[in-house]
Amino acid sequence: MMRTVAPRIYKADECAVFRKTTAKYGGLSNMAGGFPLRVNEKRIGTSEVLYQLCRYPHLKEVQEMLINEPSPMTAKMKSRPYRKDSRPDFEWIKVTIMRWCIRVKLAQNWENYESVLESTKDMPIVEFSKKDPFWGAQPQEDGSLVGGNVMGRLLMELRQQLRGDEREKLKGLVMPPNIDGFFFLGRPIGPVEPTAHQEGSGITRQEGQATHRLPVRVRYVDINNDIPLHSDIVSIGDLFDNIDQVLSSGCEIESIDVSIRKNTVSDKRIENKKKEIRAEQIELKQLSKSTLQLGCRR
Repeated sequence: MMRTVAPRIYKADECAVFRKTTAKYGGLSNMAGGFPLRVNEKRIGTSEVLYQLCRYPHLKEVQEMLINEPSPMTAKMKSRPYRKDSRPDFEWIKVTIMRWCIRVKLAQNWENYESVLESTKDMPIVEFSKKDPFWGAQPQEDGSLVGGNVMGRLLMELRQQLRGDEREKLKGLVMPPNIDGFFFLGRPIGPVEPTAHQEGSGITRQEGQATHRLPVRVRYVDINNDIPLHSDIVSIGDLFDNIDQVLSSGCEIESIDVSIRKNTVSDKRIENKKKEIRAEQIELKQLSKSTLQLGCRR
């Protein structure tokens, strides 16, 4: 059964309307290139491909086909014969998945995607679509656009969060949605790291706090099934800013390996940070079956 939503009416000339990826506001489209993603250590070309592969957590070969196809439109078309094999609850969770996809797109392409979102000012954001009245809005004879415009509404929601108290949170780890069987290439999807490609991306703390910028490799595990998820390299500061989010998502931090470059920080600062991590171990042990192990290499 297809999910439906009440249609809304938009005056096109008063909206930020997107359709073609090369036109104004084109970066808002899930088909737009230039916004690469990385999930479970695998590169994914567009948010459209990320969304489509979430249909098939049980079909590894279809997911591989999707991520290996350079064109998102071609990937989508090639996967159509498998639509009948989509996870049975997909229609009811697809909005949750799409919300997560654009959060990942923002976190890993902060400067570019934020710029496109902010360029819409306070206008309603509308996806122009002749065929899809759910995600977009269809053109009418009077020049208006009518449809559920769920994609546009999710983007407006994200734009509002960017301008509010959640802005800093948007720069951090993107936690997976609370969905059973949320798998990618046979592995549960774990927390997604933001991409550190410019100052202020949320990966490190304030300048001068060298200890918080120490690189660490974190290994995540599924609490319920003891299944290894993936590992990421983050800063110590960002890791502890997001520990509560990690735990609430049903994941656990299996181990932290701290690699300290010579002369990066003083021995005293290193020891202080190790004490902080050990303090966190106590809380983590109470909340999970797994044990947090710390390895520190000079």
